[in-house]
Amino acid sequence: MKSFNIFLYAICFFYFGHISAQNYPDDFEGTWYLNWYEYDLGDRYYIHEFKHAIDSPVLIIDSNLNFEGDGVCNIFTGEFSYESSNGDHYLTSASFNPTNLICDFNNDFEDEYFFQFGDVEPPLLAEVYNLSNGLRSFEFQKSPGFVYHFDSKPIVLGLNENQENKLAIFPNPARNEISIVGLQNPVEDIQIVNVTGSQIKKLNTSSNNSYDVSDLPLGLYFIRITSEGTTTTRKFLKQ
Repeated sequence: MKSFNIFLYAICFFYFGHISAQNYPDDFEGTWYLNWYEYDLGDRYYIHEFKHAIDSPVLIIDSNLNFEGDGVCNIFTGEFSYESSNGDHYLTSASFNPTNLICDFNNDFEDEYFFQFGDVEPPLLAEVYNLSNGLRSFEFQKSPGFVYHFDSKPIVLGLNENQENKLAIFPNPARNEISIVGLQNPVEDIQIVNVTGSQIKKLNTSSNNSYDVSDLPLGLYFIRITSEGTTTTRKFLKQ
C-alpha cells in the first residue's frame, strides 16, 4: 500500500503539476497573493484584469494562524482556528477586524472577499499545494464553487498605456530600499503606515526618490502619498 501511495503521489505531480501539502496547519503559514477567484463554478476572474487595476491583495498568515492583509482600499487583521475532518482542512475566523473606508472602485469585490473572513460559519475549506516550479499555491472556499486562489509569488505586470501614469512601489517585496515610480506632481507628504493605520515613518519628500526601509520589521505596509491635496495609497511587503 505504501508503494502504491508513492506511485499515486508521483502520478499526480507529473500530470497536474501540483500536489497537496502534508504538514497542516503549518503549511498555511506564509505570504499569499490573491491571483483569481470563481463564483458558483462560473467564470474565473483574474485580479490583474480588473477594469480598475489593483495590486494583488495580500494575505499573511503566521505560525499561530494570526493573519493580516488588504483588499482594495481597506486592510484587516484577524485570527484563524484550524480543524481537520475526514482528510479535509478547515480554517475558521476566530476574529476579523477590517477598516471601513469607502473605496473609489471595486467595492463589490472587496465586500465579497471580506465576507469570506467575516462570518464564522461555515468555515473555509482550505488547501495548500506544492507546485512543480518550486512555488506554492493556497485555495479556500466558504461554499462549494466559490474559490479564492492565492500564489506564493505576486503577479508582476509590465507598464502599458493604461498603467504608465500609475504610482507604483519598486521593488515589491522590498528588503532595504524602495522607490516610488510614477510621481509627476510635487509631493507634499509621504507616510508609511502599518495594517492598523498607525504611522510608522515619515519620509523626506525632497529625497532622490529612494527611501530606506531596512529598519522596518517584516510585514505588510502602506505608503500614503499626498500631492496637490490628493492622497494616494500603495502597499508594499517588507521581507
